[in-house]
Amino acid sequence: MATVLIAEDSPTFRAPVAGYLRAHGYNVLCAADREEALRLLREHHDVGLVVLDLLTPKFDGADVLAAIRSDAATRGLPVIACTTIDAPLQRHTMRHDVQAWVVKSRVSLSQLLGHVQRYLAPHSTP
Repeated sequence: MATVLIAEDSPTFRAPVAGYLRAHGYNVLCAADREEALRLLREHHDVGLVVLDLLTPKFDGADVLAAIRSDAATRGLPVIACTTIDAPLQRHTMRHDVQAWVVKSRVSLSQLLGHVQRYLAPHSTP
């Protein structure tokens, strides 16, 4: 079963996304802060995709992304960047580091699932 890590500080976004992905055949891990996200990536070698909140009061998503890209074990992981605002300059800067960019207020669960499915089949093996 494919595993998705959701690195998101807000339970009001994290919980519905996690439940929806689980209902569609994905194993889901959740992290509410930077340290937890990086720890889960180190401990769970089956993570195949990260849904990463970029703008949080608890951690800097760009910092988590940089850590993912600098580690040989996680460098190639697909990342879906989530944010509360559309930031064209940030999107342009990160265009080579993320596979998709979504604005939380504009994305439905089914659209987010579509992004996940594009990069990670629900029953693939790592």
